[in-house]
Amino acid sequence: MISRLVQEKISKEHLSYRQAAKEIGVAHTTLMRIIEGRQIDLPTSQKLAEWLGVTITSLLPTIHHQQGGPDLFNILLQMNPNLRETLEEYLFKMPLKPLSIEDLNDILEFIIFKLVVKIK
Repeated sequence: MISRLVQEKISKEHLSYRQAAKEIGVAHTTLMRIIEGRQIDLPTSQKLAEWLGVTITSLLPTIHHQQGGPDLFNILLQMNPNLRETLEEYLFKMPLKPLSIEDLNDILEFIIFKLVVKIK
């Protein structure tokens, strides 16, 4: 799916791979890995999502599940091991009612945003 979206945008805008890579803010070799369907890291995923005009939460699960890798939540926990403790602490403070998918997506987008900003 991601490869198709990237290739469609490149074709629609009549870009070379090098031009597209420059617009995204990645090396052309990284763009080739994206097009080949290989797994990419979180900062690259954020740049790609911005370039495609989609949210990173819509992009990341697709990238990592296509590769048979961990889900988005586990990716976040791997990037910041203290996140598990923080989430558990706040879970006990929350009212006992389930969160909607939209709320969970908003929370994950914020976490990813903060991690990406911290990485830059």
